[in-house]
This record gives sequence, structure tokens and C-alpha cells, in this order.
Amino acid sequence: MGSGILEIGTSALNAAQSGILVTGHNIANVNTAGYNRQQTVQTTNIALGSGSGFFGQGVQVSTVQRLYSDFLTTQLNQAQSQSSQLSTYSTMVSQIDNLLGDPNLGLASAVQGFFSATQAVANSPSSVPSRQSMLSASQSLVARFQLLNQQFASARTSVNSQISSSVSLINTYASQIASLNNSIVNATNSTGGQPPNDLMDQRDALISNLSKQIQTTVLKQSDGSYNVFIGTGQGLVVGSQAQTLAAVASTSDPSKTVMAFSANGTNSILPDSSVVGGALGGLYSFRSQSLDPAQNDLGRIAVSLSQTFNQQQQLGQDLNGKPGVPYFNVPAAVVLPNAANGTGVAANVTLTGSNATTSVQISANLSSGATAPAASPFDPANPATYNFTHSATIYDSLGQSHNASLYYVKTGTANQWLAYSQVDGNPSDSAQTASSVSSTVTSVATAGGANATQAASIATAAVTAAGAVGATAASVATAVNTAAAAAGLTAAQASAIASATTDNGVAAIGSPNPSVLVFTGAGALSSSTNTAKSVSLANGASSPLAFNADFSQVTQTAAATALSSITQNGTETASQLTGNDYLLNYSGGATPSWTLINTTTNQTVSMTGAGTSASPFIADGMSLVVSPPATPTQSASFVIKPTVNGAQDFSLNVSSTAQIAAASQVKSQAGAQNNGTGTIGAASATWPLNPNVQHNVTITFNSPATTFNVTDTTSGSTLATNVAYTSGSKISYNGWTASISGSPGVGDTFSVGPNTGGVTDNSNVLLLAGLQTQNTMIGNTASYAGAYSQLVSQIGTTANQVQTNSTAQTSLVNQLTQSQQSVSGVNLDEEAANLIRYQQAYQAAGKMIQVADTLFNTLLQL
Repeated sequence: MGSGILEIGTSALNAAQSGILVTGHNIANVNTAGYNRQQTVQTTNIALGSGSGFFGQGVQVSTVQRLYSDFLTTQLNQAQSQSSQLSTYSTMVSQIDNLLGDPNLGLASAVQGFFSATQAVANSPSSVPSRQSMLSASQSLVARFQLLNQQFASARTSVNSQISSSVSLINTYASQIASLNNSIVNATNSTGGQPPNDLMDQRDALISNLSKQIQTTVLKQSDGSYNVFIGTGQGLVVGSQAQTLAAVASTSDPSKTVMAFSANGTNSILPDSSVVGGALGGLYSFRSQSLDPAQNDLGRIAVSLSQTFNQQQQLGQDLNGKPGVPYFNVPAAVVLPNAANGTGVAANVTLTGSNATTSVQISANLSSGATAPAASPFDPANPATYNFTHSATIYDSLGQSHNASLYYVKTGTANQWLAYSQVDGNPSDSAQTASSVSSTVTSVATAGGANATQAASIATAAVTAAGAVGATAASVATAVNTAAAAAGLTAAQASAIASATTDNGVAAIGSPNPSVLVFTGAGALSSSTNTAKSVSLANGASSPLAFNADFSQVTQTAAATALSSITQNGTETASQLTGNDYLLNYSGGATPSWTLINTTTNQTVSMTGAGTSASPFIADGMSLVVSPPATPTQSASFVIKPTVNGAQDFSLNVSSTAQIAAASQVKSQAGAQNNGTGTIGAASATWPLNPNVQHNVTITFNSPATTFNVTDTTSGSTLATNVAYTSGSKISYNGWTASISGSPGVGDTFSVGPNTGGVTDNSNVLLLAGLQTQNTMIGNTASYAGAYSQLVSQIGTTANQVQTNSTAQTSLVNQLTQSQQSVSGVNLDEEAANLIRYQQAYQAAGKMIQVADTLFNTLLQL
């Protein structure tokens, strides 16, 4: 009995001692980061059975366990990862928010100062001090753009540096976790499956630290090791093996440091979308969502300001009487070829800032009493082959001007006209084809009384004649007449069909296919056909130059025989420029192609042109000339950053006060011998600049003075005849615009020509100053200041949202930490109570051993 009491007492003593040891360990580690409270797990020894029942044999400590919750720890790590991301993002974005919003360091004050100085020149255009103040304000504006860009560049350098540091920390944590995995497995195996709690705490602390750098997912294995995955599921640690990460320059954009897996000297870059959570995710988010857009938007303001200001400056005349030169140097786009591109592939991007004509609105009043011209066929060099002509300036995708002319030919059919068009002397009407000839003749024959079979045979004859060598409108008409008679139609029907064929402009295949205008008697236009115009250019612009001729405003009346005006409409490519980056992809293979993707919206951008120097791709204010790889089956890509260096490369081109083009290049005046009350307003050049803008042009009123003719006396050419006069309406020729008001008399003249001696003229600098409030950006919806305000607002809103989210996430982390610590944290009051409890148990066990000793001695004394 004494022996059993001794053994029970000894087991109780050992159990109490184990409890004291674990409690002391808890107390010692109360401030140890990542430590989880431990406790002993006691079980009873197997009882000894006897006839009197089962007698207990004491206690044993089966294990020492951690008070640990997988669920709470996982939640806490996830919350910490998100909190770290938001905190990092908030810290970085608040820096540029404070910079852009600072009234002294921001751009708004510099823009205002620049345009105030421009207005001062408008007030005193010949004043050299005013001009010097404008140059000084211009230099200050340049300096402000570059200062802001330097801060963005510093932020980018900081992001790259922090990414490198974060990647280094991740590698350290991964290596330590893998090493602890190995130690934990070995320790567990060597102790028959007992958990090495302190090693496990160390590993969990490393996982917690890792989650602060990047989102972390842990999968526990059966042997007690952890497999660790980062980001969106990339393996970092598997058992005792850790992958190595590297911070490397992006292959698509070397200015960016990115994370890659490194193995055997090869780096596999992780997509940006895979790097989420933690400080690393915060840095990536800040760079892609705030820093890049902000720098691009600032650059877009610089590019747009330089483009639009240069355009107006070049329309003016400087103090020396010379045409204005570009005021600013327009920053260039950045094109970054992928490091994996093959040889030969290239892409050159130019930022355009011009109006590309897409349509022309014709306003004309034709005479219902007009007769067919005396001569035929139509020949633009022979005025006897057409009734009226008029010219206007249109523009290609590079902003270069071209002369578009319309020639009106009255046909033999009542209320029907043909309208031929040319650009720079080249036909811009679509070419006649066998199909178009057949379609027109079939319609004409059917209208002339032919049945379907007869019309088909007549059309076949017309196509054959139109395709013959030396074919003319007359030869086609003769063939139609013969075929119609052969088909059984009367001579009168055959003749009418032949005449109608000519009146609809049918001629040789390949010849211009004019627009056909049909009126409802003396009134409005009934129908117009063949209105799509195009012409190939050889000047590097998007080819062909395509536009639509809108004749809806053309009328036919008995009262007038005048052509009023042509207005060109186009797309201002400067306002189309976005603050986004692009990815230009080349796909090789049987049908190689180029694709442009807006990486901000992830949308494919439509491009016109062929990508060659003669016909560049045109898209979003950019002109792209490309070359495919030497091996056409290869693929290639380019990152295009149109405005990233806009603020950095923004600079002055002028260096002298005399170069400020304050005056207009042209001036207008009324003839000294005029007898009417007509007056002409100031003339101003329009963009893009016409090379003939300073030609001397004379406007002469006819009898009666309801129409006028326009003559270029410098070149000796007639620009327009019988133009209907409307008081106050705009008159535009040779790239300038003016207006005549009042009642001019018969023979009155008005002239527009070079602005000789215009040193006190402020008409152009007024337009320069007016650019401050014009909506020239973001699709013509915002001014320079408006675009900057949007940038400041966007960054400010982001900074506020991220700060709010960060505060909320920090609160969540604190709550989860409290929940986790309520389970795993060391409570000194509780541990003190445990010490007393285990001390009392130890003393009681000692007393039991003493009793056993006394009983044993009693037996020895018997």
C-alpha cells in the first residue's frame, strides 16, 4: 500500500512540477511577440483492479499544448495583410495629394501667372517689358511642371526601393519558415509526435510578418509542416524548400521594379494582378492606380497646353513681321519595346494636335434655270465644262491643309446636277466600277420603260463599253442607245435612256463617279448619291483622306445662281489625347495584325491607317508608324506612354521677346472707293495653317450686290464666283476667316492680305490669352485649369477614401487581435493563480509522499 501511495504522490508531484514549469514559461514570455500561452494536459494513470474495486494509480502529463485558434489566426493574418496594404497606399498617396493641392507648389498658380502675363502683352503688344514678363512667367510655368514631375519621379524611386526591400524581407521569412518546417518535423518525430510549441510559435510569427508584406495563405500538412502561398496562389514555401524571389526591372517598362520568381538564373515575373495584400500590394496599387495616372495626367496638361498654344502662336505674327514659331517644345511620347521582341520590329509614336476633316457641309443655292455647260466632258481645267465651282480648306490627320474644290455641272435632266470633287487637284470621288455602272444603267433603263430582261441587256452593253480602252461618257451613251434599240425599245425611249445615262455621270470604268443631286423643282434637295469622298496622300498623313460630302443644305431656286460656302468638320486630335497607357501588340502568323489596347480600361482601341509612314495608324491623338519583326511569324509588343514625360520634357522653344506672335498674320480692309455701307471685320488665320494664308485676296461684289466673287491676286486664281452674301456671316478662304456686314454696293471691294507693320496689333495674343478658359482638353470638356482641378480632386478623393478604409481596417485588426489574445495571450493574473494552484498541489503531493514514507517506516519497525 505504501508503495502505491508513493507512486501516486510522485506522479502528482511531477504533474504539479510540470504545471509550475509551464506557468513559469508563460510568465517569462508574457512580452514575447507571437508567443501562444501553453498549458499541460493531464490524464489519469490506468487504475489497478481488485476484489474491492479499482484503485487509482495517479496522474501523468500527456502533452503540453498551445492555446491556439487556427481560425482567429487566419482571420488576423488576412486583416493585417489588408491593413498593411491600405496603410502603405495611404502614406504614399497622401504625399502627392499634399503636393498637388498646395497653393504654392501646385500648378494652378503658375498657369494663372502665365496667362496673366499673356493678357498683359495683349494690353500692350509692342511693350518689350510686358513681353519679357510673359517670357519670365513662361519659364516659371516650365519650372513648375518640372518640379512636380521631379516629385513624382522621387515617389517612383521610393516605390521601387521599397519593393526591393519588401522582396528581400519575403525571401528572409520564406527561408526561415522552410528551416522551421524542417526543425518542427524532426522534433515531432523524435518525441513520438509531441508538438514543439515554441518552434511553432516562431513559425506562426514569421507567417504573421510575411502577411504584412504580401497576402499569405497557409496549408497545414499532416507532418506538421506548412505550405505557404502568396498573392493569388503562387507557391513560396513547400515543406523545407523555399522559392527565391527577386526584384527586377519590368521587361515591358524598365522604369518599374517588379517581383519575380528566380530559379537557375531565370526570372519569371509575376503579373501585377498577382501581387496583392501587404505592403507590397499597397506599393503596386499606389503605383498603378494613383502615381502613374497622376503623372500621365500632369503630362497630358503639358502636352495639350504646348500643342494648342503652339497652334495659335503659329497663326500669329511676331514683332519682326514673321509668322509665329512654336512657343513650346511639344514633349514626345515614350515607347518601350518588350525585351522579348525579335529583331526588326519597331514602333514610332507622334502626338498629333490637329483637325482631321471627317465631313464637309455644303451650303449652296443653285439656279433652277441653269442649262448644261457649253462643253463636255467635265474638265476642272476648262470652266466651260461646269457651271459653278468653289474651294475650301480641309485637313488630314497630321494637320496639314489641302484644297478641296467642288464643281457643279447641270445635266440635261430637269432638276438634276452632278457634283465633282477634287483635293489638291486630284479626284476625290469614288472610281466608277463595273458594278456601279451596271447598277446605275439598270435603274435608268427601268425608269425609261425597259423591262427586267431589257434593262439587264442594256446594262451589260454599258459595262462592256465603259471597260473598253479609251471609253468616254459619249461612247457609253452610244452603246446604251444601240442596246436599247436592239432590245426592242422605241427610238425615243432608247435616246432618253442614253441621255439619262450621261446625266447620271456614267463614264469609263475607273473614272470619277460624281455625286448626283436631284431637287424637287425650285426647292429643297430630294436625294444625293455618291457622297463618300477619299483621296490618297503622299505626305505621311493617314491615307486615304476620307470625308463625307453633306449636300443637305443645298437648294435650287429661280432667284439666285450662287454658291455660298463649304464648312469642314473634323475631330480635334489634341483633345482626344488621354492620360492612359497603351499596349501595342503584333500577332504574327498567317494573318499578322497590330492591336492597340488601352491598359487602363483594358479595351481595344480602333485605329485607322496602315501603320506605314505614308499611312500611319491614328488613334487617341497618336500617330503610329510600325515595322513588323524580321520573322513575320513572331509576336511583339510595345508599351506606349503618350504623356508620362510631358511635364518632364515641357520646355520653351522661343528665346526672344520679339518671337511672341501677338499680331494676326492677315489684316482686312475695305476698298477706298466703296459706295455702299458694308464693313469688314478683322481677319484671323485658322488652324491648321494654310500656306496661302498671306496671299492677297480680293472680294468683289457683283450686280446686283447680293453675290460676290473671290480672287487670289497673288496666285491669280479665282477662289469662288457668285457667292451669296449674308450680312455678318463668316467668309473663309486660304485659311483665314472674316465677316462682312452692312449693305455693300455694286463693285465694292474688300481685301485680306499680309498684316504689314502690325506691331501694335493684339488680335492673336488675345486669342492666346483666351486659351486659358477654352475647353481644349478631355474631349473638349475641360480647360487646362479644369483638367488640373480634376487631377487634384481625383487624388484627393483617393487619399481620403484610402485613409478612411485604412482607419477602419486598423480597427478590425485591433478587434481581431483582442479576440486572438483572449485565447492565446498570457494573462498574468491567471498565471499567478495557476502558480498558487500548482504550488498547493505540489505541497499536497509532497505530503502524500511523506505519509507514504511514514507508513513504510512503520512497517520496517514491526
